[in-house]
Amino acid sequence: MARLEKTNKRKVESSSPTKEELELINSYTRREYTQQELYTFSVVLCDNDIDRDYEAFSVNALKQMAGLFVGKTGISDHNPTAQNQTARIYSCNVEYVQGRKTLYGEPYCKLTAKAYIPVLPSTQETIQLIESGIKKEVSVGCSADRVLCSVCGADAHTAQCGHYKGKQNGDICYHIIDNVTDAYEWSFVAVPSQKNAGVIKSYYREGNMSNIIEEVKKGNYSVINNGNANEIGEYIKELQQLAEYGSQYRKELEDEYVRFSSLCLDCSSSVLRSVAKKLNVQELVQLKTLYKNAVECGSFLKPQLVKSEEVPTANDKQYNI
Repeated sequence: MARLEKTNKRKVESSSPTKEELELINSYTRREYTQQELYTFSVVLCDNDIDRDYEAFSVNALKQMAGLFVGKTGISDHNPTAQNQTARIYSCNVEYVQGRKTLYGEPYCKLTAKAYIPVLPSTQETIQLIESGIKKEVSVGCSADRVLCSVCGADAHTAQCGHYKGKQNGDICYHIIDNVTDAYEWSFVAVPSQKNAGVIKSYYREGNMSNIIEEVKKGNYSVINNGNANEIGEYIKELQQLAEYGSQYRKELEDEYVRFSSLCLDCSSSVLRSVAKKLNVQELVQLKTLYKNAVECGSFLKPQLVKSEEVPTANDKQYNI
């Protein structure tokens, strides 16, 4: 299942809540609020057009999200803290724009949400930033368990169809995000990078990335394009983090190996450290465990340089008392 973050560069429109909207809003509050106590605004969360990552939500996905986003709180910069909550969605619908088509020729539609903010001294800054157009880019976070190839319909999660996102021989290949199972947050963000109902993606899919890596190994670098550059960047960042964790784990293993083996062997720490550098992780684990158990059981080897107790000989008898 893919976790998605999609950013939409659209104008936020504000208004006063109607009587019907006030009833919806008050269903989320502990007391009834008046129109004067609330600031409401509309925002387009996402749409069904192809974005710069060559991905598009299906109409079915938009309709699923319309129900899932109702009641969700808005935050800033995807920082999920209670103090960072800014607004709550009380209504969400899929709207078609008459006469407009997507890049692949289908009727264009968008997911429009209505949200409210209580008018308080602490929320005045947020309201003013929305009114002035500073806060207007919105990113949505959701989970989808189907990402379909537009050429052959294969699910990128489970199949490697050989088609890659982007323009190929004049045709466009893109992925269709479908069957959204959860909408966990929406957020005001600072930097948009998409066109129209632009979207930004910050996830990668194991199957698709394996496909790309295999092609690059064969020398086919044409699979790297604007459509998957962000995806590859995120993948590299994750690999770098995993490598850092692995290096830290190995260092801890080497330290423990040197500590326990030095109690059992008549060797300097520098020699044992040099040996540790030549061992693989599995060997380090086995030897560290061996010497650790020996130390804990008291069965470690006695260093050769420890002076042994002298046993009196016959010539020493005159000195015995």
